[in-house]
Amino acid sequence: MLGTLWSVREDVTRRLFDALYTPICVGGELDADLAPHALHAQVRQLRADHPAHPRLWAPFVHMGP
Repeated sequence: MLGTLWSVREDVTRRLFDALYTPICVGGELDADLAPHALHAQVRQLRADHPAHPRLWAPFVHMGP
């Protein structure tokens, strides 16, 4: 499960999740095992784009297997 620890701007969330689904969709199916790695990559990109604004990239979390 992917989520946030607090409210996040809609445009930032949309950008992250749009980019997130491309690497976890394999052969037309979602591979949940890839979700934490894909989320990590997208959060790192957000952090690189906005290093002085952790409120934009820090709240995203993955919970579960």
